[in-house]
Amino acid sequence: QRGGFTHGMTRGFPKPGGRHGDDGLKIGREGLTPIFDFIDHATTEKKPFFVWYAPFLPHTPHTPPDHLFKKYKAKGIASDHIARYYAMVEWFDETCGQLLARLEAKGLTQNTLVVYIGDNGWIQQANAAGFAPRSKQSANEGGIRQPTFFSWPGVIQPGNRGDQLGSSIDIVPTALAAAGLPASKNLPGYNLLPILKSGQPTPRTIAYGETFAHDIANIDRPAESLVYRWVIEGKWKLLLTYDGTVSARYASSNPRDEKRPQLFDLLADPHENKNLAAQNPAVVAALAAKLDAWWRPEGRTAQTMWAP
Repeated sequence: QRGGFTHGMTRGFPKPGGRHGDDGLKIGREGLTPIFDFIDHATTEKKPFFVWYAPFLPHTPHTPPDHLFKKYKAKGIASDHIARYYAMVEWFDETCGQLLARLEAKGLTQNTLVVYIGDNGWIQQANAAGFAPRSKQSANEGGIRQPTFFSWPGVIQPGNRGDQLGSSIDIVPTALAAAGLPASKNLPGYNLLPILKSGQPTPRTIAYGETFAHDIANIDRPAESLVYRWVIEGKWKLLLTYDGTVSARYASSNPRDEKRPQLFDLLADPHENKNLAAQNPAVVAALAAKLDAWWRPEGRTAQTMWAP
């Protein structure tokens, strides 16, 4: 019932007092006392601990401290909506600094693996409070491309990973290895700890992903809500559009206007402005075959050949 957690907020949407209010909105915005108390409890008990700090920052409502909002307005940002969003991001960064400072103060830094990741992208609209197209809920880079940072002073070699691929599914195997725990043979992802220690390139050469509708149609048959699948290998990204069910309230977030395959050179075109599928049918076919070898969704169809 608690998902394996011993402490923390276990209520969630759509239950009253769930994640859009109460604890879920307070943690981070009103301090990190519950997290600090848990760390203190674990260290007092001399037990290892796992903390998942996932606050509603920089999530809406965008209500940053006034000094941060004024900071970004002073930089010449005309849109109040964008200035507030940037201020929210810095507010979250400040709280992360407070968490790292707590670990340092308790002498835990050298024995703690810290992983920083965002759950999805957000491109703030300039003239409205919501997110822009091709960001949150989309399979474009504005929605799925997020930074992943690993920190373990004295153990991890700092460096620039350049154009190397990483995936969020690599986090769990890496964390288990850091804790000296075995990983299930069926667990996807790479244990990155050896290359983080050595500075060698990542073993990942390809990354797969899929996007489902916000409101799942059938939890036992996830393909019923499949909206997009994609694969990234080298410079290429293939994006396929599927005919899964999308609820009316989120239809605008998944317009699916382009049903033909979309192929992008991410190194030359990171904003995915030029679809190269028509000019590279062999690349489309090869990447589509790899997607199906990875997972073939039953009952769903997508166009994998370019048609004028």
